[in-house]
Amino acid sequence: MNGTSGISWRQIRVGLAVTTALIVLALAVFFIGETGAVFGERYRLITLMPSASGLMQGASVRLAGQDVGKVEGIEFVPVAERSHPDHVLKITLGVNRAVREQIRSDSEARIRTLGLLGDKIIDLTPGSAEARVLETGDTVPSAVALDYEQMLGTAFELVDDVAVMLRSLRSIADSLLAGHGTAGQLLMDTTLYAELIRTSRSMNRFLTTVASGEGVLAQLAEDDELYEDLRSVIADLDTLTAVLVSGEGTLSRLLTDETLYWQLAGASARADSLLAALEAGEGTLGQLMTDQELYESVLKLLVDMQTVVTELRENPRKYVPPIRVF
Repeated sequence: MNGTSGISWRQIRVGLAVTTALIVLALAVFFIGETGAVFGERYRLITLMPSASGLMQGASVRLAGQDVGKVEGIEFVPVAERSHPDHVLKITLGVNRAVREQIRSDSEARIRTLGLLGDKIIDLTPGSAEARVLETGDTVPSAVALDYEQMLGTAFELVDDVAVMLRSLRSIADSLLAGHGTAGQLLMDTTLYAELIRTSRSMNRFLTTVASGEGVLAQLAEDDELYEDLRSVIADLDTLTAVLVSGEGTLSRLLTDETLYWQLAGASARADSLLAALEAGEGTLGQLMTDQELYESVLKLLVDMQTVVTELRENPRKYVPPIRVF
């Protein structure tokens, strides 16, 4: 065989050996990056979550920021087996047994985003010394993680709301500058501004007068004697109210005695009946009030009687004869 015209079997074996070594090296680097130990013994833990958005099988599992395993499986929990509405997904974690003492019953598992590319990982928190060490098959309590997609959606909604608010503010500003509405007139109407200035000055003069002690209002504010009089009046009103509430006195009985109330109601009813009879012209008094002819006759009689009385006073001998004893 000519060495310059083909590839020898020895060269093929060397090439295969180099290729195999490169593959083994790449696999070693991959497993070291994923688990932190090529030959580390793992044990399995479970965590239950309502959602695993973006989390993939084979994702890294970290404890306090250090790689300690990977996600070995993601599956739905049957509806009938869910002990809580949030326990929708069952996530199986393969964790290096070397860190077993760190993961306890009060540890928490949450989904975190790694880097700018958005890779999802499971992050475990170390447990406390008082808590129980979790064994194979135990469940790590899950914690609610920040949902960046939801946060972005909320942020976009907030931006839209801010944009609407800014448009409204711009519309209000344009309306104010145009002098529309009360606020716009306050800003743009010089006449109204002058009126406000005059009102402010008048109020200032009024307050100055009150502060100087002049006028009735100032006396109300400064006069201690008037203050005491007002206190006395209030005290008297308080006493009167107490007497009325206690049922003492005539006025209190008018307020509290139902018998007197019904008597007054009866008297009022009888008075109404009497007035109705008088208006109808019933009886002598009613005829006097309604019969114009009778009224004029009585008036004439009274005038005649007044005339007789006057003449009797002026000339009594005319009506009384002289009295003779003998």
